[in-house]
Amino acid sequence: LRPPRGRVAPRWDLMGNASSAACCGRRPGAAVLCRNDALSLHLEELAREEKTFDSVWVYREELSVTPKSRSRARREVLKGHQYVLLYQRTERKVCQADATDGAKGVGSAATALPVRTMIRMDWGREGLTFLELDRRLPESELVCSKVFEPALSPAAVANELGELSFHAFDPETWNSSHFCFHLLETVGTGREY
Repeated sequence: LRPPRGRVAPRWDLMGNASSAACCGRRPGAAVLCRNDALSLHLEELAREEKTFDSVWVYREELSVTPKSRSRARREVLKGHQYVLLYQRTERKVCQADATDGAKGVGSAATALPVRTMIRMDWGREGLTFLELDRRLPESELVCSKVFEPALSPAAVANELGELSFHAFDPETWNSSHFCFHLLETVGTGREY
């Protein structure tokens, strides 16, 4: 399921994971696999449309979590971080623009403007999630990036995600940092900076 362009989809639809509060939800200790069928379908669709990624960005977001506790005195703020990947593509969008023709007056012309779109990928205890964004994250959170030479097909990303689909989340051996740097280093060629 994909939302119409320009609209924000419900979290479960766009990210591919539904949160469940029912008794039959995720059990503690259940393995969370590095897989998201909605993301795979989205990447396949981008590949069919011959879209390409021109760069990938790795960010480190600071997290603050206040655990729920019965005693207010026992509440502590836990600090941590989450690594995030942003795959960027640049597309040409046609916009109507007013143009002036010196001798004939005012007319209208179509102009193709470059528009950057990012796919944000998060890997964590809740699974692999993604979101389409129209801007990058704050520069202060940027860790590193890579410009693809040549441009990267979304199919290459989908193939590598398929290879990772049986990896289970583990805070020590397969966390957000491992996920992001694995994809940065193994998918696509280019210049890192």
